[in-house]
Amino acid sequence: MSKIIDSRDLAKRQQELQDLKDALEAAREERQEIGANPASTAEEIEKADEAIESAEAEFGEEEAKELESLDELESEVSEWNDGAALIHEDHFEAYAKEMLEDCGDIPRNMPWYIAIDWAATADNLKADYSEVSHEGETYLVRS
Repeated sequence: MSKIIDSRDLAKRQQELQDLKDALEAAREERQEIGANPASTAEEIEKADEAIESAEAEFGEEEAKELESLDELESEVSEWNDGAALIHEDHFEAYAKEMLEDCGDIPRNMPWYIAIDWAATADNLKADYSEVSHEGETYLVRS
């Protein structure tokens, strides 16, 4: 489980899977064309069949499910190609604290005797975030 996922990494993986799917479809189309051509040789048919086998080994059922999942996730994340942060729900409180320190809303060298209810603060910030699911885990992404 990743604490924070950059949607650009997911988009890159999505494109890799789409390329593999496209290669498989192209191999199948080529095999159909070769099979429909009466002048095709047995060697050409065998080579086309091997290309399909190779493409199926790279883009199988597991990869198809992963691509479908990423396509669905893309539809839920508005900044998909621009680098939206998907923050795991278990990490959101720490993320909120770090974000507020980074933007200067909370000083980094705050005295030890000042206590902040970080759980409540994180809950307040969740109003600007939507929940999405990825690989069975819940993440928050800025709406």
